[in-house]
Amino acid sequence: MMSSSQSSDFAFQKPSIERAWKDFIKHFPALCVAWVLAFIVYLGGIIVLYFCLYLGLFLDILHYGTNGPEGPLTILGLIVGLFGGLPLWLVFSTLLAMIFAIPAMYYNGGEERVTAKKAFNELNRRRIRYIFAGVFHTAMMLLGYMLCFLPGLIIAMLGPIYINKIFLTDQSILEAFNSSFRSVFGSRDWPYFLLISFLGGLIVALSSLLTCNVGYFITCPMYAFYIQNYAYHKGILSKV
Repeated sequence: MMSSSQSSDFAFQKPSIERAWKDFIKHFPALCVAWVLAFIVYLGGIIVLYFCLYLGLFLDILHYGTNGPEGPLTILGLIVGLFGGLPLWLVFSTLLAMIFAIPAMYYNGGEERVTAKKAFNELNRRRIRYIFAGVFHTAMMLLGYMLCFLPGLIIAMLGPIYINKIFLTDQSILEAFNSSFRSVFGSRDWPYFLLISFLGGLIVALSSLLTCNVGYFITCPMYAFYIQNYAYHKGILSKV
């Protein structure tokens, strides 16, 4: 059993790409479970969407014939499919957030590997909180993008800190959001954190684009481990 001081030292060690790689490999099974579940839920959302869309198209043809108006029931089917699949899209985004939650749980808890069972027991324990936290963060990010783009970009770059506070503390969603800003901008290293966060996101985006999303499955979790480790190392995050 690891002592609390050893655990603390582990969380605050200097980050490196090599360490992020080793931690990624160590947690690959748990990450795979998150990806597989996310894919299943995503597939369910796609099925709901296309079922409603083609049902509307079929009813359009049945009711109006091939020479009828521009598919009002098809459009209705599309709308129903989007809103009908909304719960699945919310679950999908929450599952993807586990890519950042697992590193947060790992560095906060010590060197013990976070298993898929442990991660998803935690997800299930406060699932409503995590879903609404994701909705709130997405809404704030979109609002920020509409307000001259930069606020939305900053909110996105603070996402790993927000996820850490949502999963590891009992702060309300709004408190966790505000606390993320205070933690980052209250640190003298905030410019470096934002730079690393931006460059990490850029690497993930480019690797996904250039490899038909294959690179995402390596660069995204490595970035997640690195940025959490960096935040602990620089005192932006503290153990709870």
